Amino acid sequence: MATLVSILIDTLAYGMVLFTISIGLSITLGLMKVVNLAHGGFAMLGGYFASHAMLALGLPYLAALPLAMACVVILAVPLEVALFRPLYGKNDYLVQVLITIGIAFCMIGLTNYFFGPAMRTIPLPGFLTGPVDLGFRFIPAHRLFVIAVGLAVALGLWLLIEKTSFGTKLRAAVDNAGMAASLGIRTQRIYSLTFALSVALGAMGGVIGAELLPIDPYYALRYMVTILVVVSIGGAGSIGGALTAALLLGLIDTVGKYLAPGYGDALFYVAVIGVVLAFPDGLLGRRAAAHASAATPTPVDGPDRRVALVCIAGIAVAGMAAYLIFPDYAGYLSRMVSMALLVLSLDLIVGYCGVATLGQAALYGIGAYAAGIAALRAGITDPVAMLGVGMVAGGLAGLVSGALIVRAKGLAQLVLTVAILQLTLALGNKLSWLTGGSDGLSDIAPSPLFGIFAFDFEGVTGYLLGLGVLVCVLSTLTLIVHSPFGLLCRGIKGDPVRVEAMGAKVNSTLVRMFGVSGMVAGLGGALAAITTGVVGLDSLTFERSAEAFVMLILGGAGTLFGALGGVVVYLTTEHAIAAADPSHWLIAIGLILIVVMFFLPSGLQGLLTLRARRRPRATPRAIEVNP
Repeated sequence: MATLVSILIDTLAYGMVLFTISIGLSITLGLMKVVNLAHGGFAMLGGYFASHAMLALGLPYLAALPLAMACVVILAVPLEVALFRPLYGKNDYLVQVLITIGIAFCMIGLTNYFFGPAMRTIPLPGFLTGPVDLGFRFIPAHRLFVIAVGLAVALGLWLLIEKTSFGTKLRAAVDNAGMAASLGIRTQRIYSLTFALSVALGAMGGVIGAELLPIDPYYALRYMVTILVVVSIGGAGSIGGALTAALLLGLIDTVGKYLAPGYGDALFYVAVIGVVLAFPDGLLGRRAAAHASAATPTPVDGPDRRVALVCIAGIAVAGMAAYLIFPDYAGYLSRMVSMALLVLSLDLIVGYCGVATLGQAALYGIGAYAAGIAALRAGITDPVAMLGVGMVAGGLAGLVSGALIVRAKGLAQLVLTVAILQLTLALGNKLSWLTGGSDGLSDIAPSPLFGIFAFDFEGVTGYLLGLGVLVCVLSTLTLIVHSPFGLLCRGIKGDPVRVEAMGAKVNSTLVRMFGVSGMVAGLGGALAAITTGVVGLDSLTFERSAEAFVMLILGGAGTLFGALGGVVVYLTTEHAIAAADPSHWLIAIGLILIVVMFFLPSGLQGLLTLRARRRPRATPRAIEVNP
């Protein structure tokens, strides 16, 4: 009985924290149609401001809470005008995701710079630190406070939306923004006020939930998935749905930690995947349009097959030249090749199929772990065999994950990709007898390549192997994307409903491309394991997936070669900035992503194509004929 009461109280407390933070994102997504992945950053800033107000300024808890909310709103208003307002009403999840990820990167970098990397605490006042006697059990006062605040927020929002003139105008703008504007409703002001309200609620959740969700600079990324899951399951714009989803996820998380403490995270994401597949439109959300535009960046046509083969030969020559010019950077160049394979695999899904995925690192990490396990546990140390093991493992993982991902659309699909990634990360951490857990796998020593070329400390053999693999993969992918199968994938990206009406099997085609993508990503992971000799959980993180996405969009999706350009530019910029000032590199990367998505959505490849199209053609001079 005592355990059941503890589970109930912890479920309510955790669920109310999730609800308070997530309801703002749910409202803005339902109203402005913006997938704001930076929303968790506002909760993080609320926690930091409250902590500073109490520890540095000596303010009491109940004064620091509204002050922190006000400070976050003041900071958020310019962002709303400059960055969020241009995104309102646009049905392009990918652009929104990338811009808001860039904003989150900037928040993380600035927070780390001003407040430092250490975790922050928010001291609780005396009336929230002790237990409360309910007659049958003592309950922590803070838990009851959080529950009361969450219920008050839910009731207050319901009254605001259903019983006030502002709520009437808000609902009118949601149903038909154009008609509402024609009736004199200032929709932009409604949007701004709603955004400010959502940010304030996020900041409140960050403060009151700091004991359950600790505050640190990477808060925005760590809890981004959980916040998105609440909104996706609850349904965008639904207060009741968000509350139900938050309580459901709180129950799943709490029960998992009580009954299976070692596998609590894994069980949580298994349940999330099941709920998202069962309710792809949310528990109480509105059903999305069946024929929506593809969530892809501005399309860019890649070169034809002959030109592509010439470009591949040029890449091989450039790769050799890079080694000859920078022989001491063979290890760095190997990392660049490994990441290039990951980004190429992502390009197959995003650029050629139009499926937005933030979980590609799962396939990369599985390939890396498969190669490492084959070497350390099974004694398979031949580098070519290790590459084959990684490729097969990545391909199988791609088929399985693709079969799940293609069953959902829009936000639910995006959440599925991240949930699968987080599940893979949780299993990689827990199955320490196989993966090494948090320590990872080390001392991976591949045998000499072809029995002749040893893998030296400088990484020369590893880089040359990687360059050869990259050339082979590019040649194979060029044939695939220009084949009938590749053209079918492009058709699905453009109009899946029409392709299906023509008799093609859309989902099975996408699953096959996921398999190909997994093989390429697995090769990249296996190559990283061979060249570095270690495999860690960092290969399975959301940050790795986000980096790959940035590289792809920076170079240009849907061209293969644009993806390679994005890898070179991103990693070179990251290396230069990190070497000059490590505390600023994440800010710079976030700014680059925001600028690229606003002003160059088709990436560097699109810029080159645009310049080529605008280049004036020479016109023959008129020949004068004298009579």
